[in-house]
Amino acid sequence: MPVLPIIGIAAAAAGTAVSAVGQASAGANAQSAANYNAQVDVANAKNTLVSGDIAEAQQRYQDRVTLAEGRAAVGASGVTMSGSPMDVMAQNAREAELNALNIRRNARLTAQSQLMGAQASILSGQAAKSASNFNIASTLLTGATKVATGVIGLKGTNGAPVPLVQPNAAGGTDLSTSSSQPA
Repeated sequence: MPVLPIIGIAAAAAGTAVSAVGQASAGANAQSAANYNAQVDVANAKNTLVSGDIAEAQQRYQDRVTLAEGRAAVGASGVTMSGSPMDVMAQNAREAELNALNIRRNARLTAQSQLMGAQASILSGQAAKSASNFNIASTLLTGATKVATGVIGLKGTNGAPVPLVQPNAAGGTDLSTSSSQPA
């Protein structure tokens, strides 16, 4: 029985198995990395919301101080709290509220973007895992074809098919012959 073709068939089978395992590992690793990235994005979104709440509170505090100083200055000047001074103070209060609301809105938009990034990471990981599954199937089918072609190609010195399994010690016929022709 020719040894080199059998070694080639075994190597093709082993190579196919190693490649399939590598593809499975790559798909799982890609999915794990994507899930980790998603967790980081979610944590960042939470931190953004907390930071936004703090910045909004700081802005509101600063605006209250500024508005109070303005009222005190108007009162100290002897101007009455009506007409133009009152309109200016009301406008300042509106602008102060808009500043605080803009800080809140920007934090919410940033957090929403980070959460969308987390979702995209999860979907990317799922796609990588699915792709690796298809690659595994392709590798196994290609490898099986190579092994089968190698087995079919085994011929003895007289051109007859070579048995894939030698007769057992009891003299039984546990033989599977490789032949491209039906028996």
